[in-house]
Amino acid sequence: MGFPQNSYPNDENFPFPSFPEEVPPPTDEPDTDTRCVRYNPSWALVLAAACDQLMQMTSWQGTPDEKKQAVNRAQTLKILLQTFEDCDMGCCYDTVEKRITSTGEMQIRVNGGDWQPDPNDPRVTAPTYPPITIDDHHRKCDAATNAATHIDDIISETSDQLGGAGSLLEIASAIALVIFALFIAPESIPALVPLILPLISGLIFLGQAAWDAYFTSDVHSQILCALFCHIQEDGTFTQAGYDGFIAQLGTDLPANAAKGYFIDIVGRIGLVGLNDYAAIGTSADADCSACDCPCDDCDTPNQLTFPYTDAAWKTDGSAPTLFRYSSFTPPLDFDSILVSDTSDTTLDLGEPRCIKKITWNNGYDPTGWGVRIDGVDYAATSNDSGASGAPGCVGQNLTVDFGSSPVFGQVIHIKRLTHPEDNAIAMGCLKVDYCP
Repeated sequence: MGFPQNSYPNDENFPFPSFPEEVPPPTDEPDTDTRCVRYNPSWALVLAAACDQLMQMTSWQGTPDEKKQAVNRAQTLKILLQTFEDCDMGCCYDTVEKRITSTGEMQIRVNGGDWQPDPNDPRVTAPTYPPITIDDHHRKCDAATNAATHIDDIISETSDQLGGAGSLLEIASAIALVIFALFIAPESIPALVPLILPLISGLIFLGQAAWDAYFTSDVHSQILCALFCHIQEDGTFTQAGYDGFIAQLGTDLPANAAKGYFIDIVGRIGLVGLNDYAAIGTSADADCSACDCPCDDCDTPNQLTFPYTDAAWKTDGSAPTLFRYSSFTPPLDFDSILVSDTSDTTLDLGEPRCIKKITWNNGYDPTGWGVRIDGVDYAATSNDSGASGAPGCVGQNLTVDFGSSPVFGQVIHIKRLTHPEDNAIAMGCLKVDYCP
């Protein structure tokens, strides 16, 4: 009579061995090229005990030396399983959440932490094109005009889509394409459609007619001026400039339902995109003189110097008359214009600027002089640092200093505010300090 319950192996009596047959040992050390695994630390000792089977020579194939090496590596693995780090120390795989805010910002949160800007946002990783070359025919107004032209394209495409019969997704995709195609690779644009999609229902409710009626010539001018007032001298936007542009749209544009949707759409462009908008275009000699920008003071103003040869000094289009003092022969850097008529001398800065100070030389009686900017007169103060006969540009004897309150303007009229019938002046080395 047999005892089958005692046969080996069986589940009731003798369990199956972990390795019924020898297996080939792994070829890598267990502490190299590691990965992290999550488990409750109370199981560490149990897992370590399970490694004891790996420390049996009979578990492994190979020569005695190969088996000994496998056993030693199993011992290392047993130690590693009992040596662990908390997951907030970076060992474990991260849980990443993503969201899009109401302002169109793409954010991520790692392991339940604070929400942060998504570093993989295509608007952030897109290339930044070189700014326009600033020269006599391409200035920051041209860069602002380039950007305004691309924004006009967004306005036009939105109108076309509202007049069509596309689905919400189709409309959002078409608007996203016109916003981002200039600076984002085509394969990345679908990821940005969710930024536009929440706006479409409201735009459809608003309707094409109301959208088109909002964008009058005045509104288009206000958009251009908001761009111009916050772009830098080199035709680029900083983050502060971008934020200022969006804020000025909110302040200057007339109240209307279309206004909110427009600002929401433009707010999706992003800093890189707006700089690329400004860099790409054919605008030249654009006119931003109608823009009235707020001026902030600055500690280190830029400076424009106008020698006598500058055409802007000519009051009647003729060649300037050189005025030379009898006591010496003027050096090359101190030629002067003699203006002797009843008109003023007009100086055009090329585009509006925040003027901080104006200084110039006057070879005649310096009293009564000043400047007129946008119809407002500002009297000059005088001193003897650049008095009649002083060589070079070492000093100017007439100054209009706006101090910590720069004045915004483009055309400066240099006038004798008192005794205008005697408008004679020998000028040289006029300088204009302005805040960028």
